[in-house]
Amino acid sequence: MKPIKVIKDGKFKDEYVFKGDVIEINKENFALIDALNVGGFIEPLTTKEFLEIKKMVNKPIYKKEEE
Repeated sequence: MKPIKVIKDGKFKDEYVFKGDVIEINKENFALIDALNVGGFIEPLTTKEFLEIKKMVNKPIYKKEEE
């Protein structure tokens, strides 16, 4: 997956992003990524890329059982 790069300064709720920042893809940042993509603050994501990110962040994490 390509990194999520900010292309112009902006704010989402109480979180500021600045041009050149790279946003980590995780469940907590998904709403931020969605809003910044719609607003044109990050390098545009295709629908396919957006759906892949959504699928990735909603994927359950299984812990390996220790023996």
